[in-house]
Amino acid sequence: MFLEKLVLFLVYRVLRLNNSKFWNYIAWNFYCDWSQNGEEWTKSEEWKAALIEERINPYIDKNSYVLEIGPGGGRWTESLAKRVKKLSVVDLSPKCIKICKKRFKGFSNIDYFVNNGISLECIKDGSIDFIWSFDVFVHIEAKDIVLYVKEIYRVLKKGGKGIIHHSMKKQRNTPGWRSDMNDKLFKKILEENGLTLIEQFDSWNDGRFDVDLGYLRDVLSYFKK
Repeated sequence: MFLEKLVLFLVYRVLRLNNSKFWNYIAWNFYCDWSQNGEEWTKSEEWKAALIEERINPYIDKNSYVLEIGPGGGRWTESLAKRVKKLSVVDLSPKCIKICKKRFKGFSNIDYFVNNGISLECIKDGSIDFIWSFDVFVHIEAKDIVLYVKEIYRVLKKGGKGIIHHSMKKQRNTPGWRSDMNDKLFKKILEENGLTLIEQFDSWNDGRFDVDLGYLRDVLSYFKK
């Protein structure tokens, strides 16, 4: 695990790879170890539980149709699926979708889709109540995020909401392989595509928990249609 992460880190630093769809596909589809289902990036069980309780549960219920973009190994998927009528998960990586299908084979309310890293064509217009994406858009370059946001507007119901985790400032060529996104640019992209930013936050539970990873600065944008 450590050696595999070190190799990826060295490749990114030496080649200075961008955050294009191609390199995201290579990174996550051929990532060598999903045995922890992405939980190695979870600070603690309390950290995760508090985020779910405060920033997911208030916006979903047993009648909700939810979209998760980039489930990876299903780090958030189970919590979503247990609470909603229908959940669609969309990922660029066929490997991640395969993992999720196997892991959640007991759930009848989950649909699985592989996309091209910018499109949500598998989702019907105006069908989604809530969108969740964490540890995904931090790795997508700004020009592709624009295309994703156009799709997000299309698939959300009027009044539908979403929370997306992304970079707070440009952090290309950092160890965290963050993209060229920042908080102000993300707000602008939302507004230019008919979405309203409600709040940007980097902590929850009265500041007890946050997304600060030391050298990385991220934020979550909460928005509505």
